[in-house]
Amino acid sequence: MMLAWLTLLSGGLTGGIWEQAELWRDDGAPLSVPAPERLAAQRLFNELLAGAASDILPVDFERRAAELGLEVQFQPGAVVLHGQGGIFAVRLGDPEIPALILQAPHAWYDFKTGRIGGGLFDAGVSRALFLNGGQRYGGVDGEDKRFDVAHRHDTLFQAATLGASQGLIDPLVVQLHGYGPKTSPAAAVVSRGGALEPLAVQEQAIVDLGRLFASLGDVHAGEDEPLLAARANAQSHVLAGRARFLHVELGKQARRDLADDPELQAAFGQLLQDWAQ
Repeated sequence: MMLAWLTLLSGGLTGGIWEQAELWRDDGAPLSVPAPERLAAQRLFNELLAGAASDILPVDFERRAAELGLEVQFQPGAVVLHGQGGIFAVRLGDPEIPALILQAPHAWYDFKTGRIGGGLFDAGVSRALFLNGGQRYGGVDGEDKRFDVAHRHDTLFQAATLGASQGLIDPLVVQLHGYGPKTSPAAAVVSRGGALEPLAVQEQAIVDLGRLFASLGDVHAGEDEPLLAARANAQSHVLAGRARFLHVELGKQARRDLADDPELQAAFGQLLQDWAQ
């Protein structure tokens, strides 16, 4: 599929989804959502993704989103919901886009992962892009995981992930993360997280990324990098047996190159689409 690099315009805002996310960033926003609201969010995102390729929105879409504390922004060919610790962009129309949900749950903390995810979504690579809403640790020093959507099950981000995956046929959820050279010398690490499936997609991703980042070093499997294997990842747990899941950890130089080199980012986007087919 040929990738068309797009510029999104909405509500007087110029630029892509990442530039808009920077405006909506809310460090330290409470993440815990009561169970009835999580169920309502799951249903809303199920319906939203089910109708997205046909450009059909859920009944009472804006009202239901507002009841969940989500603001809605319409863009040419897309809709974005933000609030409650998350930013959720969904591409409308274009049925050729694969059932790919791209996520950067540490969009600011993991250097450039939010920018890379935004560029890929703007290019029409994925059906959806989910970002966390602010700093991973709430804007304070230390390991305060109260603000880490990748390690909590009681968030709207988690409910949206489950609902969106249920609205698509055989979806692939890919999370982008990052690490420094002291953690691993690898160019990238690919894991199935706690889902432990599907092995075939993980193996193909390791081969493909090994070629893409050949000049930067080897690409390792999560089994060989326990600190980067994402075994405690909340989204991989909820998707186990429901959807395909890949946790892609990118070294710092790989993230720099992807963010700064449009051709490399386009090649990476094509790989993501290939894995989702």
